[in-house]
Amino acid sequence: MDLRTAAAYLGCSYWTLRDLVVSGHVPAVRIPSPRATDGRAMRRILIDTRDLDTLIERWKEVNDPNANRTSEIHPGT
Repeated sequence: MDLRTAAAYLGCSYWTLRDLVVSGHVPAVRIPSPRATDGRAMRRILIDTRDLDTLIERWKEVNDPNANRTSEIHPGT
């Protein structure tokens, strides 16, 4: 999908997603230019939905009520 559609999928702005792509946090699909013989890619950047789903899973916060608890020791038990 294109950047605008992917940004809507993530619920963020186009510019936020673009920054995430430029910084390497979100992998981009670059289509080779059919006219360029030197390996250049087209300016259009696409995002794979499966990559977005993987990132969403990785970025999820886990709400574990026991995560911040220390083990309690009860004398005499």
